[in-house]
Amino acid sequence: QVKSDCTVVSGDTGSSSDDSGSSSSMGLSGGEASLTDYDRRSTYTNEDLEEGETQKVFGADFDVEDGDARLERVDVRIEAITDNREDEPWEQIETLTLYINGEEVDSMDVDDEDDWSREASSDSSTTATTRAYEARFSGLDVIIEEDETVDVEVEVTASDSIDDSDLQQTWKVWIPEDGIRAIDGEGIDQYTGSDSETTRFVIEAADDGDLSIRESDDDPDSARWRIRIARSTPGQHGQGRAGFAPHRGLARRRG
Repeated sequence: QVKSDCTVVSGDTGSSSDDSGSSSSMGLSGGEASLTDYDRRSTYTNEDLEEGETQKVFGADFDVEDGDARLERVDVRIEAITDNREDEPWEQIETLTLYINGEEVDSMDVDDEDDWSREASSDSSTTATTRAYEARFSGLDVIIEEDETVDVEVEVTASDSIDDSDLQQTWKVWIPEDGIRAIDGEGIDQYTGSDSETTRFVIEAADDGDLSIRESDDDPDSARWRIRIARSTPGQHGQGRAGFAPHRGLARRRG
């Protein structure tokens, strides 16, 4: 549920925003604000996604103090954990969706390399071989009033046609330091985020389902059966059909 003091504005409001500067602070009350007490929420920890599945995987909150603020930008950083598996997120993640105080405010396709920028690993070790990638939600226009807490959640939709040899893969996800940008009533950019407040999620192969055979009173006492499998099209795992028919000339009735 969206908090009453959080206003999500859509459409052209007469202000502009880009990645290099601030938008208008019109409509914001109070003076110079601050974004404080950023903390990852424990709600989402080691979430499991199958191919094609959508799931929230990360949450964090922070406070807005000393004045109103307009949230304009959120960066999401993702890094592969499992060695010898696919480490490029666009190969396994279809879309990212951003929620503010329970309301979806933006969603974007991230299945192309151009949707990501390469960033430093969250592992400060000089022996770290993994690479982190960042996707940016920009042009946001969410007004948060003074003394309110902001809940930020990130949702992932896994790709539905991942090479089996690349699964399962564990991903680390976080909002980096200064990954959240807002503007206050004084027109000053304010930032929050943390490189240490991370969590993980797992993408695994889709369950192909179970095959069951039931017995009927009309079944022959003994028979051989052909099983014909209608293969699913690429990207539609677990949706093939199995057909059964007695092999002519091979059925043998006892007695």
